[in-house]
Amino acid sequence: MPVIPMILVNGSNGIGTGWSSTIQSHDPREIIANIRRLIDKEEPEEMHPSFSASGWTGEIIPETGRKEGSYTIKGKILNVLATLLFLSQSCLSANGHRITRRQSSRR
Repeated sequence: MPVIPMILVNGSNGIGTGWSSTIQSHDPREIIANIRRLIDKEEPEEMHPSFSASGWTGEIIPETGRKEGSYTIKGKILNVLATLLFLSQSCLSANGHRITRRQSSRR
């Protein structure tokens, strides 16, 4: 049975002895393709986080310049009434799962 690094599939967020780390979820197909490239002694392609497995359809934008290696992640908000917003694509945790799906009043 083939083995792939599940920490890249599921992501991780942790802290220990003063050091913290965050690894975003990635598409398993991209991981497998890059492992095959490494086995064939080729350079791997750059991978970006992917949350599509959880049904999330927001936008992931890679940063450039001083912020290279980080991402802006945008969800979706539906303006139901003048004073009511519905968060249809709410915030994500570090491993790509939805934290909440709730209604919020505009202030």
